Amino acid sequence: MFRDSGSNNYSLMVHQNQFILRAGEGGLLPDPYDGMEINHGVLRINFDFVRGFQTYKFRWQKGDFYLIGASSDWRWANASEEGSRN
Repeated sequence: MFRDSGSNNYSLMVHQNQFILRAGEGGLLPDPYDGMEINHGVLRINFDFVRGFQTYKFRWQKGDFYLIGASSDWRWANASEEGSRN
């Protein structure tokens, strides 16, 4: 939602039911959602799992949100794996 500075009201800009993991879809943790933040015009959505995390970055441009980056870090008893796309 974006806030209209004149009326101080918010407008829904996007509604997504498939990308964002919901409660019960986090495996061992019932809700993997770990928060979101907006910094320098980039929306960052974080997920936290028992053995790792995922982060997705979006930018609002041309009237829509675009995925501009993603990263993950997974850990097992004897190994770890990191990955990112920017």
